[in-house]
Amino acid sequence: MIRVPTISVKHNWRNSTNRAGRYGVHLRVYLSGEQARHYPVKLPSKVSNQEWLGKENHWVKNTHPFYFEINCKISETVNKLNDLVRRHYTQNKPVTFYTIEKELMLRGERNVLNDYFRNYIKHPPETAILDEVTWEKYRACLLHLNNFQEKIAFSEVDETLIARFKNHV
Repeated sequence: MIRVPTISVKHNWRNSTNRAGRYGVHLRVYLSGEQARHYPVKLPSKVSNQEWLGKENHWVKNTHPFYFEINCKISETVNKLNDLVRRHYTQNKPVTFYTIEKELMLRGERNVLNDYFRNYIKHPPETAILDEVTWEKYRACLLHLNNFQEKIAFSEVDETLIARFKNHV
């Protein structure tokens, strides 16, 4: 049985106060059996309590100058997590906080080997316990890979590409 996370949008989830009266927006993700975690949504501007509506797809009132962009960014982030859950559900793979964090921190394109490699080095799995020398070798390999070809789609990886890369190095 796959654990499906519960995702909710929270404004000022710490109930803190500041002089400006503007606070960030976070996604609260709960996986059964574990403590909920909060992930910040990158927004063009923070939101005050008066501008916060909190309704699905209409989280920020139209009185905020960036309400459209903020609502779109929140929806985009929630949809990204829902897509992750859908992918893992169809593949019968468990959804963990590591996979959620990896998805939210992904930089670049999902189907590009170079981006995958870069993200793996920056955010390794919890089970990856490697020497610093090995990480240096990974970084050197990524540097050579980028010098060889800046964007390599996973669909392009075959024996010929590997032979060309080996000749390049």
